[in-house]
Amino acid sequence: MLATAFIAALLSGWGFPKSARAQSAEHPLEPAATSSPRQTFDTFLTSQEDMWRLVRDAGSGKRSDEGFQKLMELDARTRRTLDLSGIAPEARRETGNDAIVYLYEVLTRIELPTLEEIPGADEIRDDFEIDRWTLPHTEITIHRVADGAREGEFLFSPETVERAEEFFERTKHLPYRRRPPIENVNEFLEVYGGWNVPLAWIDALPEWMQRVAWGQALWKWMVLLGALFAFLALLFGVHRLTRRKGEPRSTARYLARLTVPILLLVASVWVFPRLSDEILLVGDVAKFVDLATTAVAYLSLAWVVWVLILATGEAILSSPRIGGESLDASLIRLTTRLIAIGAATVLVFQGATAVGLPLVGLVASLSI
Repeated sequence: MLATAFIAALLSGWGFPKSARAQSAEHPLEPAATSSPRQTFDTFLTSQEDMWRLVRDAGSGKRSDEGFQKLMELDARTRRTLDLSGIAPEARRETGNDAIVYLYEVLTRIELPTLEEIPGADEIRDDFEIDRWTLPHTEITIHRVADGAREGEFLFSPETVERAEEFFERTKHLPYRRRPPIENVNEFLEVYGGWNVPLAWIDALPEWMQRVAWGQALWKWMVLLGALFAFLALLFGVHRLTRRKGEPRSTARYLARLTVPILLLVASVWVFPRLSDEILLVGDVAKFVDLATTAVAYLSLAWVVWVLILATGEAILSSPRIGGESLDASLIRLTTRLIAIGAATVLVFQGATAVGLPLVGLVASLSI
């Protein structure tokens, strides 16, 4: 009964019809509805409220794969209400995370209109000139996407996403108008870990390890830096073991040289992104880790491709029909190097695009 009363109070506190909230609860994995400002606004708040209630209720360690899947679905639904088209692809995840938290904190502290006061599908259908809606007395705007894959959908505008932290800083001193499942979500995320790190584990840590420095709890810095130093030590040891294997130009020597870039690739694609999720890095540190691992992943892949192509050339040269120092051997080495340079360059340019560096435009300008 108490839980029912608590949820009912939340629903009435938003000023939204209970039927809309109940429908969302019955279908928590339903894709985000963004065909009008009303649907987008309701989807954002409903998904966030359900998500943080799930995190709170699973905090004692009773976590399941089903709960994690539901959490991911709710997070994806919320993220789809944001227009992140102006953000570098590899930065969209963390930028979206930050914007969601800041906007949710703002919306729990300010006066909100009822759903009926927000343009819905009927209003949009009757008036095609409605292409944006701004929350009264704020600059928080939901606009119609003009082009691209999501053309016609109503999403929180890029300006709103970009200024979400500013809006939060200007409203964080205000008391809650509606009590959220978890208060001060931004501070909660700085201290606690991901889904597989129960809240009780963090609560059991010494107080000094829960203190926040540069946007992360000290225990997160200890885990992250410990993992980084351990990996660097492993990388140094492997490099020492493999750098002198085989003849200078033998296939075996080239294959031995693959160990270091493959380790870098695995670490940047799986180990550190997974670690970042498990300890729940947030803010600028999370963005830096995402961009750094993406850059290292592309560079290490380019390194792997480079070595593989050179190793293939040496394997061809090992044929008894081709003399190791003949003109044919020189041409084959030159050709494989040119192919390796071309393939590695393509990967480097793709990586630069992924992290938001306009290398293609820069090179085109230099060429002109």
